[in-house]
Amino acid sequence: MAMETFINRQLNPTTECPICLTTFDEHRALVALEWNVEGCPVCRDNLFAHDRPETLSPFTPTMIWNSLCKQAPAQLHIFIRSIWRRLESLVDLDILNDTLLPALNDAGTLGQEINPFTQCALLLQALYDGTGVTTAHSLAVPLIRLARMMEDVFSQLPPYLRNVQRINILLWKANACVGLHDDSIRWDYLNEASTLASNHYFPLLFLYTIMISQSLAHHPSSNHWPKKRHERMNLVVERCCHTIGSDWAGNPSRTFKDKLVIVYEELRRHQCEIGRMSLRGKDGEENIVRGLWQTAAWNAKAQFQ
Repeated sequence: MAMETFINRQLNPTTECPICLTTFDEHRALVALEWNVEGCPVCRDNLFAHDRPETLSPFTPTMIWNSLCKQAPAQLHIFIRSIWRRLESLVDLDILNDTLLPALNDAGTLGQEINPFTQCALLLQALYDGTGVTTAHSLAVPLIRLARMMEDVFSQLPPYLRNVQRINILLWKANACVGLHDDSIRWDYLNEASTLASNHYFPLLFLYTIMISQSLAHHPSSNHWPKKRHERMNLVVERCCHTIGSDWAGNPSRTFKDKLVIVYEELRRHQCEIGRMSLRGKDGEENIVRGLWQTAAWNAKAQFQ
């Protein structure tokens, strides 16, 4: 009777592996592991593949990453908040062991069943212990990049915004749009995003514009605006390319900086002169951000004609 109650109340039916997302059928049966009651043979073979050539394993970082990206906003929010807490309280962090592993475990406890957060934590723990395979190393790249990006914007986001789900989901999306392989955010992504020719890197541009807006809202010298154009450019580059994004790879293009000055000036006019609220990632602000950068592109082009 106890077993029947456990099955009826504690176990949930599943039709696909929660890690590799492959559907179970008569050729690919669900198997039970000690810590994974919803595994499939492919995932099991990979997790215990230390003595096998890695080229035989189809358990790829892309599968795991895509599964993480499909998680509910509430779980992603818990994960990001957990990282914030550790960035706020710890000094000289080991990003993997002190930040990411505990945050993955925090997010994994939201559900009762094994999920991609706990699976990811197991793989990364093996990497930290020195027993992990390249799959775990590749998966660590975007997560470490996320933590570093959060360190970079830490001083620009007031504490109350770090607890807002929409901001934390935007942080996740801004990092996720970069993909799996780059170990750093690159200015080339913002150079491309600012053209508005594609939406691929727009989450990163959206987040970046919010950071500029928050800098204006909290910088003690926001009302200062030089008269000479080159002095304005120097001020904006210092505040928006050095204070923000100082550790990003590459450099902002000249075209990007020309548009950036116009975006900064328009945000400054609305916030410091008209008294409007700063950008906070609310619904509809995507259109404001697109409008700012599109107008900046037109004005920058007109200035040099």
